[in-house]
Amino acid sequence: MTLAEATTKYPALMSYIADRNRAQTSGEWCAQLRLDEETARCGGLSDIAEQLKQAQADYGAYPYNRAMGEYLGLPIKPGNGEPEHGYYMASGVMRNYMLGIAQRRAAVLIAEGKPVRFVLARNKQTGQPIRFATFQGEQQIKVAGRTVELNNGRRKVTLSSNWSVETCLVGLVQHLETGEPYGGSN
Repeated sequence: MTLAEATTKYPALMSYIADRNRAQTSGEWCAQLRLDEETARCGGLSDIAEQLKQAQADYGAYPYNRAMGEYLGLPIKPGNGEPEHGYYMASGVMRNYMLGIAQRRAAVLIAEGKPVRFVLARNKQTGQPIRFATFQGEQQIKVAGRTVELNNGRRKVTLSSNWSVETCLVGLVQHLETGEPYGGSN
């Protein structure tokens, strides 16, 4: 895809990347990135987040930075073979936007009293979950920084993700919505 085609297909994303690439010093773009990430977490910059998510889906493979840069027709820096910092900023906006959605959805489900069932034991022969701990409500399910803490007074469990807090919260939301036990897959 050429830069012109990408600009036509993803106008808000490409405009954002071009605008953010104009910041020359790392101090300028780091400060702007923190501001943009907070705005995205609060629900702003949704068009940029959604268009980057769509571009990654259209790409069809794991969206490595260089590959996505080439796909979008962005110039690649010769020193490290990566796109300019505007693409990284858009990526941060997308992650923080998704994090904000997950945080708000989790808060609603927790306030509604949806329980989380956590697998404590499995049948040795079948591998099926057989014993659970249940956590319910704002006092027992707490989002704390990069983890989710579950504590019902008898059991205490900390949920986290190797990838990101967003991944952890998306998993929590899925379990709150479906009622499936956390840790229930073989």
